[in-house]
Amino acid sequence: MREKVLRRKKMNCKKCKSIIPDDSQFCPFCGEIVLQEDLVTDTIDNTRSVLTNNQRYFDDDYGYSIHNPIVVSSVPAMGNYLAALKTEDGRGFKWVFEPHNGDKSIIKYNLFVDGKPFKSVFFNPNGIDTQYVPKGIVFDDFAFEAAKRGITEEDYKNELEQERLKKEEQLAKEKEEIIRSEEASKKRKEKTKKIGKILLKAGIPVLLIGIIVSLGFIFKDFIKYTYANIQLKSGKYEESISIYNSLGDYKDCNKKIQEAYYSIGEQFLNDNDYQNAIDQFEKAGGFSDAREKINECKYQIGLSYYNSEAYNESIRTFKEIMAYKDSDLYIAKSNFFVMKSFYDSKKYSDAYKYYLEFKHYSASKSDDLSDLDTSFVEDLIICYVSDLIESEKKTDVEDAKRILQQLKASGSTDTRISKIIDVCEQIITQNKYDDALRMIKTKKYEDAIEELESIKDFSDAADQIIEAKYLYIQDRKPDVVISDDEIVFWDNGKAWNSRLRFVTFYEYAKELSDANYKDSAEYYQDITKWRIKLIINNDEDDETTSLNSLSMFDTFYGHIKVSGGEFGEETSFQYRITLPTGQVISDSWDFEMGHGDTSWCSSYYENPAYGTTGTIYFEVLDMDGNSLAKEQARITY
Repeated sequence: MREKVLRRKKMNCKKCKSIIPDDSQFCPFCGEIVLQEDLVTDTIDNTRSVLTNNQRYFDDDYGYSIHNPIVVSSVPAMGNYLAALKTEDGRGFKWVFEPHNGDKSIIKYNLFVDGKPFKSVFFNPNGIDTQYVPKGIVFDDFAFEAAKRGITEEDYKNELEQERLKKEEQLAKEKEEIIRSEEASKKRKEKTKKIGKILLKAGIPVLLIGIIVSLGFIFKDFIKYTYANIQLKSGKYEESISIYNSLGDYKDCNKKIQEAYYSIGEQFLNDNDYQNAIDQFEKAGGFSDAREKINECKYQIGLSYYNSEAYNESIRTFKEIMAYKDSDLYIAKSNFFVMKSFYDSKKYSDAYKYYLEFKHYSASKSDDLSDLDTSFVEDLIICYVSDLIESEKKTDVEDAKRILQQLKASGSTDTRISKIIDVCEQIITQNKYDDALRMIKTKKYEDAIEELESIKDFSDAADQIIEAKYLYIQDRKPDVVISDDEIVFWDNGKAWNSRLRFVTFYEYAKELSDANYKDSAEYYQDITKWRIKLIINNDEDDETTSLNSLSMFDTFYGHIKVSGGEFGEETSFQYRITLPTGQVISDSWDFEMGHGDTSWCSSYYENPAYGTTGTIYFEVLDMDGNSLAKEQARITY
């Protein structure tokens, strides 16, 4: 059977000679307008229906699908084989055969309708997947498209007719717009010529040429921009994006590109291809409600995971859009089902992790989760706690106790709770005791004492506290240097007059002394005994230089430095100065002094001419008259 059909020539732009699409109204490369279409009559053989290794159908080979079924009798071993057919109204579909990812044993079978991908089928040399492509099937384009839309063939034909009329109307408007643009361009060119003549007469030919060239570039971009807008409106988004990109920053091309990606995204969204839709909406940037569309796509992906019981993927997806719609509700539900699954398989530790997540996300969703049976949760918690206790680790057991106390406070009446809490307390107490003994061995006495204080009624914890304090005193004794006239404290290699860094030392020493523990009483008495260091010189402000002799014409100064006493204790002292003449001067300081305090007293001859040389004595006593320290110096001329 042979028939005559109309076939369009491959077209070249008359101006720039570029190959352009058959249905072009103007050249997308240089902007030249195509005012008419060239059609030729050709005779082709449309009876070929069998595709073999030795045959290829190209885009030029058109037949009618109603009369020309595709029958696959031999799958090609390599290369891309194409069968391109057209229906009587000129709309086309094609099948493309190609190796899948280079694997010759698996062939990919792609169906394109009107140039757009519709379905792909994989098959091997044993035959095509007959679920989708039975051998010898006849593809009636109208029946195929009508079935795809869910309407009758007659309704589909009417729909196509309406679309054709709309397209013709749109093309007519676009052609009018192009003609008006061309007329305006001609007028501008004529005006430019007039200006050029004037400029030429004025002797400025170079400027004229520059203006003409600039105008040429401007109109070229304008025509390309207009053509891209037409492509965008007609749904040819990829082509419009390509042209907009070539225009760079011309007008609002960047925004138009975003609009095109947005439209592609909407197509994928309508086809339920959410991941590809997300990719396109992300390229659309801030255009319109692209961000909201992305959230909707992720929401639908999350629902798909949830409905297919892929709950971990559902949780991950919904967490990305937590504030969108009721995503937090599905996070709670997904956690519930994972928790229940682990509970049923007695993996209580894993189950408890999802329980905490479920508890967090369900806090404000109790009404929406009323259909979930949570009666097993209490048993889950008790089983989880029981596993924790078996480890006998301090932190695990303390966590177990805390969890059970919270469960008990929530109103649970399970009798197991109190018993397990008692077990926890026993383990915690034993752990603390063992930790304290280890601390004592490593000389961490203060930490050990603190730990033992919290369990002082357990076993011999009270005795261990006393021993730890005694060992602490023994360990720090070398830092407390005692001499006849003073006590000096060393800390981090530095001597200190102050006892502030030894508060704990004195507290422990007093407790041990009061308990009469070992030799503690004697040691405490020694460190609290008052000690006075005396300095004799002739300078009121010098508390460190001691002189063995003074001139009878100098004023005598006796300086004291107090050490000892209980921590924080202060007391009064008196002094006695015995002059070489035997005269005694006695008095007391009118304020109390404690450890680290200093003071002085002085004396001099009223009439040095009658002074006497010899020895002067300086003595400090307590208020009971007991001598605490005595020093002397020579009085000379």
